[in-house]
Amino acid sequence: MYDMDKETTEGLARVTEAAAEKLESGVVGTYKKIEEGVVGAYKKMENAVVGAYRKVEDSVVGAVLTREGETVEEAKKRLAASAEAARVQGEHSAQAHAKESARIVRENLEASRHAGKR
Repeated sequence: MYDMDKETTEGLARVTEAAAEKLESGVVGTYKKIEEGVVGAYKKMENAVVGAYRKVEDSVVGAVLTREGETVEEAKKRLAASAEAARVQGEHSAQAHAKESARIVRENLEASRHAGKR
């Protein structure tokens, strides 16, 4: 083993710490560059896919779902309103069904409670 004085030991510790900080800084910087590249590539791909989907959607709406004299945007708004109305109607229908089911269950429970008392 080497015998080092306190000053040499502290100096080596500072040099080692500085080297570790520089290495850490380099690694973090490299990871940041990789992250930016991956996120950038993902965003480009996402934008391309969404753009292609919208083109296909517009073509289908224009060719199949528009009414005479209606633009694609007007057809989309009409279809969205129709879908929302159907969703709301479905919710109301489901609530009515749940209430009716609960009423039937209550009636059957009440009838079964009184069945043995006849």
